[in-house]
Amino acid sequence: MNKKHRKSACFLIVLIALILHLQVICFAQTREPKNEADIRVLIGQIFGNNDKLFDEADNILNKLDERWDPVLLDIVRKKGDACLRHYAAQLAITRFARKKNVKEAVNAIVEFVVSDDVSSNTKSARECRSDAADMLGFSGDGIRALTQMLKHKSLFVRQTAVSALGLLDEFHIADDDSEKYDEAYKAFEAAIPAIAAIARREKGKIKDKAYLALFYLRNEETAVGRLAENEFKKLPKYNFPKPRVDRPDPTK
Repeated sequence: MNKKHRKSACFLIVLIALILHLQVICFAQTREPKNEADIRVLIGQIFGNNDKLFDEADNILNKLDERWDPVLLDIVRKKGDACLRHYAAQLAITRFARKKNVKEAVNAIVEFVVSDDVSSNTKSARECRSDAADMLGFSGDGIRALTQMLKHKSLFVRQTAVSALGLLDEFHIADDDSEKYDEAYKAFEAAIPAIAAIARREKGKIKDKAYLALFYLRNEETAVGRLAENEFKKLPKYNFPKPRVDRPDPTK
């Protein structure tokens, strides 16, 4: 190939790449999604390195109307990229919370968190599954699901549930609907003895997490905090691991 032909070939490659790039931008800017595949493309753009595509995809995804709710739940449930499923879970739980009905979203997220397919067991996938579990603490249905997960056969699932419950406080479950708040708070109270049971019977890292969860939840000013304090006092003395920097040191 002579010099002239090489230049032509390079120009053609650059032109094709530019056309493909413009097609993606055009989709994000002008085309409403038509199906699940389009939603997946948009979520994929959230994890890309192009800030403009990120902003455009984020704008479209946050303006989806209710007809897309079943599609988002399908994405959460289906095997595949865990971080994509996690992002769909974020969208779903927020949208269903606005409708004061999170049970469908909670069930889908639980399916994702407990999934044991190969694609869900890489390090990054486990992190996404753990992050998804943290979303469950914003409702009574979600807190009950986390409490039930403490009995799961998978050690990873049990550890994830303990960690998610340990992050809760009364502000996490705050809701304008007093009835739903009361429901969530009762579920929160019921979770405390279950965490204590994990602290007593399990060994290793999950035992550490259960002890730390109860320690962090102690608070004399709330019913849950007092319950956590009582359960914590009943436990045998235990050498804590180094705590997270944003929490008080339980060894002091």
